[in-house]
Amino acid sequence: MEGVIECNPHKEVRTAGKLKPAAKATQLSKEEGLELEALFVAGDANQDGVLTFSEFREILRTADSTVSHQIALRMFRETLCFMPDGGDSISPFAFATVAHAHGIKAPPAVVFNLLKKTWLQIQDDINPEKMKDDEQKHDAEELKDAIEETLKSQADPALGVQNFRKFVLTFCGGKGESQGPPSAEEGADDESE
Repeated sequence: MEGVIECNPHKEVRTAGKLKPAAKATQLSKEEGLELEALFVAGDANQDGVLTFSEFREILRTADSTVSHQIALRMFRETLCFMPDGGDSISPFAFATVAHAHGIKAPPAVVFNLLKKTWLQIQDDINPEKMKDDEQKHDAEELKDAIEETLKSQADPALGVQNFRKFVLTFCGGKGESQGPPSAEEGADDESE
């Protein structure tokens, strides 16, 4: 029955592992939306703008350990259905909207906890080929130091997520020349699964 789901993420919200009507759900504020979108970015290990179910589940597990596998799967499907095209991808905004409807919060401590997990996870994906010259090595070290300092101080989650995204897009992944991070406009258009 879990395979059949109505594509209406506003119909129900989760509380204490159960679903209830969304009528009591509160409107997503701009601040809450930005916090949840930062959580999305912190959980997207390869910064491709696409969340696998595994990444999606880890985000939820970090934000609220009471979310069951079934609820996470249902939320994932709701988020896909939230997308205008019927969904094979999830935008950060769609994630934020559905997560909020289900009572998921993203205070700085949660964002930093997830960012720390994801930062450790991507260490094996750092591509030395993208740090061949001294300038690239210097840039990589500066970003790495900035990320680690932000994780240690837990002072600015938005800056931590921004630096993480820039590092992954610039110094991780495939062989060859660095493509560099996308522009702000490209980053805003990213979608995920």
